Amino acid sequence: MHIQNLELTNFGSYKGTHNFDFSTSTGRMGYAIFGEIGRGKTTLINSIIWALYGEVETSVELEGRIYTKKRPIIDFAQTQNDFSKKWNLPLLNFGA
Repeated sequence: MHIQNLELTNFGSYKGTHNFDFSTSTGRMGYAIFGEIGRGKTTLINSIIWALYGEVETSVELEGRIYTKKRPIIDFAQTQNDFSKKWNLPLLNFGA
């Protein structure tokens, strides 16, 4: 499988609609994604994982232990205008 195009709408840190074109005229298969910290590289990868598998997991280390949770599609608290930053942020950007 080769991803040629990806469109994200209000997914993670991507507010609005963004199109990514992975097609190539060289015939080479493979990609490298570069960017500064906080520019959406992991969100881009998470969108592909979610599209393929229907879920995305995230991990955090707290007091020497690693905790892993599935990231929710939406956070009900955000729909009530009660946003608080959590370590397992929702995949959809409800506030966009």
